[in-house]
Amino acid sequence: MIFFLLLPLLVAGAQVQKAGLKLPDDAAANKELVHKTFLEAYGAYKQYAFGHDDLAPKTRGAVDPRNGWGASLFDAMPTLFIMGEKELFDEAAAFAAKVDFSKSKTGAGVSFFETTIRYLGGILSAYELGNKTDAALLANAQHLGDQLATAWAGGQTVPGSNLYFGSAGSTAPPPSNLAEAGTNVIEFAKLAQFTGNETYLRLAEGAMRAIATNPSPVYPGLPPLNLDRNGKGVGATVTWGGAYDSYLEYLLKYGRLTATTRTDPLWTTTWLAAVDSSIAHLITTTSKKNLTFLTSSNGGILDYSMGDLACFAGGNWIMGGKLLGRDDIVDMGLRITDGCMATYNTASGLGPDGWAFEPANGQGSGVPPGQQQFYDDHGFWITSAGYYVRPEVFESAFYAFRATGDPKYTTFAANGIRAIRSYLNSTVGYTTLRDVNQGKWSLDNQGNDLESFFFAEVMKYLYLIFDDPAHISLDEWVFNTEAHPLRPLGEFAAPSPSSSSSPGPSNGGSSADTSGGKGNEDGGGFQIAVPVGIWILACVSFAGVLSSLL
Repeated sequence: MIFFLLLPLLVAGAQVQKAGLKLPDDAAANKELVHKTFLEAYGAYKQYAFGHDDLAPKTRGAVDPRNGWGASLFDAMPTLFIMGEKELFDEAAAFAAKVDFSKSKTGAGVSFFETTIRYLGGILSAYELGNKTDAALLANAQHLGDQLATAWAGGQTVPGSNLYFGSAGSTAPPPSNLAEAGTNVIEFAKLAQFTGNETYLRLAEGAMRAIATNPSPVYPGLPPLNLDRNGKGVGATVTWGGAYDSYLEYLLKYGRLTATTRTDPLWTTTWLAAVDSSIAHLITTTSKKNLTFLTSSNGGILDYSMGDLACFAGGNWIMGGKLLGRDDIVDMGLRITDGCMATYNTASGLGPDGWAFEPANGQGSGVPPGQQQFYDDHGFWITSAGYYVRPEVFESAFYAFRATGDPKYTTFAANGIRAIRSYLNSTVGYTTLRDVNQGKWSLDNQGNDLESFFFAEVMKYLYLIFDDPAHISLDEWVFNTEAHPLRPLGEFAAPSPSSSSSPGPSNGGSSADTSGGKGNEDGGGFQIAVPVGIWILACVSFAGVLSSLL
């Protein structure tokens, strides 16, 4: 019991990065190559798509899948700052501060999930990286936060997934999924800190708490993927892949974000239960090449497949294992990372979006016709051949290097940036790949939409793995799921007149049922009261769960 009560202190004081970490001799040259690649891609975006969401590289145009507010610009802002591109950063920040979030520029519904992690996360990270001096940037972050708060319109516990700003709030019928409902507490916590309005966090933390305390998980710490408007689980699917992934990511990272400012072990204990359950039920070793993958389960039936999205788990487990002193979790995270890196052993040197495998226990359904030789050679076969500039394998390699210093991870990153330059270079800039197993560059093998997370994640992780480990240290910053770095919570700002009102739009839209924000009455660190009874019950509950797993 004492262990669980002390978890926040343990997480607050632990170090993720290896002490005395040394970079390889070629790190500076590789960092500059990443920097050059970023500037080539961003230069093409500026020339052909500035102010739009994405660059269409093949056709020298633009596409707007994220409401036309300029998603690539918002996602690029923190990376520009980190790379020292002050002029480009200032230009992007000035644009971001003036974007009108009161309605979609395309007329499409607004994804609560995507808008929170890309737009709100990007603004808040840029504001904090810039030493919290850009009042206009923060004001627009608050304006966006007020619009996003309509996701709770009607008083439901978890936010709706699809919004129409300026009208009636959420239009998404339940059930939603865990990633959509549970990937906002980091951004809303930082918005609450910067504005002094705790209402933002009360909404987000209420949703997260409802999910984390689900009384009927599929496995301890792993509720069903789908849920209703009050956070109750629907179905029996569990996975570390899409629609589930970032909820698990935020359990650990929110625990880290708040560890020095409050004493609530719920987030870290829930994450730990999820990991131990996954080790018991979802971790699988392949019958060939002895690779370690995380599979999914539906009603207890494993599908023996994995996708790039789930590969974030390697870095997440490395981080969590280091914070909690669990070397077994660190080792398993490294094995997952190595398994995901192995999927980049293709003709292009880039990994597929999805793959399947035969488990070593012999319980799989067999290798499909025509795939046996590839499986024998690689330990997996490809089920979705595209490389859609997913960042998750590079992300985990970054965490693995910062935690161990093993040069195989920087070697992997160096090969990765060269593969990107060789196969993703398009008419202008860079783009996606339709088939990673085609070994010859071809415009016909390319897509025509460079998603904004190429700037936010792929380029940032590749740059930082070669950068001074003290720069954006994992012991000082927490990344949101879009790789926007944020510092752990400190003192709340005094609420301004504009932040003392309830979040919600001022243009006639439906507002969430909220009370006004308030600053810290004692002037100390961030404190949101957790009822003592709930806190004790959470500790007792998770102590019982975890004692059977540890």
